[in-house]
Amino acid sequence: MVTKTQQCNVLTAFLSIVTVFICFMVQQRLSFERPTRMS
Repeated sequence: MVTKTQQCNVLTAFLSIVTVFICFMVQQRLSFERPTRMS
């Protein structure tokens, strides 16, 4: 049986991975859309 602590740890790890993935995708999209307008 899974404890609440394990669930919280898994949820925190999942959210951190999703956040890093979203930030990476946003940076890639911005760099592809405006490669020369980065002031």
